[in-house]
Amino acid sequence: FQKISYYLLSLVSIIQVAKATLAERNNSEFIDINAWSFQELLINYQGGFVRRGFIGNLIYLIDDDGILFDTLYVFVFVNFLIFIFLINLNLELSVLSNAQKLLFHISIFAPFSITLFGNYYARKEMFILNLYLIVLLINRYGKKNLLIFSIFITGALSLLIHEGITFFLLFPFLIHIFKTAEIEERVQA
Repeated sequence: FQKISYYLLSLVSIIQVAKATLAERNNSEFIDINAWSFQELLINYQGGFVRRGFIGNLIYLIDDDGILFDTLYVFVFVNFLIFIFLINLNLELSVLSNAQKLLFHISIFAPFSITLFGNYYARKEMFILNLYLIVLLINRYGKKNLLIFSIFITGALSLLIHEGITFFLLFPFLIHIFKTAEIEERVQA
């Protein structure tokens, strides 16, 4: 039952974000994304290199009709789907019990809670969290060269997305990865 519960919470999260993005994306009267987040996501490199322009540039490149409004909503929804997939995959591969996984899914950091707190799913931090969740998956397979390369790429992309969040997340994340690797080396020796 606990396993079904946290998958059900993920499904409810997907439905909430789908309603707020896909169902209303052609309705310019209904903007469920906070105006500040909306503008922040559309910063791009069309006028030259600017900080935090990577995501906006991707949206600009993907857009095919010249109206960024609808493409932005699809982009946010797909990013949120990837986030839920990566969260669930990381949890499945973890050593946590089903009860601990359920506790995570009802915590403030879970996808369900993120959908309840004022459009957080549309912020740039979500893109950066996806990058870090991918690195955590790479770390599970123990390929040191691939891990170092992925950390380098994640750091660079994170800087292009949002430099402040990168400095806030990158160093604690690196410490965690290297501490985990050090502990595993001690256990194997």
